[in-house]
Amino acid sequence: MLRTAFFSALLIFSHTVFAEPFAYVSNAKSGSVSIIDTQTDEVVGEIKAAKKPRGAAISRDGKTLYVSDQPNNSIANFDLIVVSSTKCNTV
Repeated sequence: MLRTAFFSALLIFSHTVFAEPFAYVSNAKSGSVSIIDTQTDEVVGEIKAAKKPRGAAISRDGKTLYVSDQPNNSIANFDLIVVSSTKCNTV
């Protein structure tokens, strides 16, 4: 029940979430999340996220990115500390 409510909340809110200085935008067709530098408005990286990511949310502490995976009815999570220190697919 709680998982369904969380998943529903992800779909209701915008597909773009902010964890300054970056915005994370889910790309349903490519199965990825774009990382956008909010200072320059440029895509600085991409995370392979799920089969069809449809929404995203950031944890309160800003350390975790949650991405919905619609076809699998699941939520993937990414440690943003690791993502920021790991080389992402750059665009």
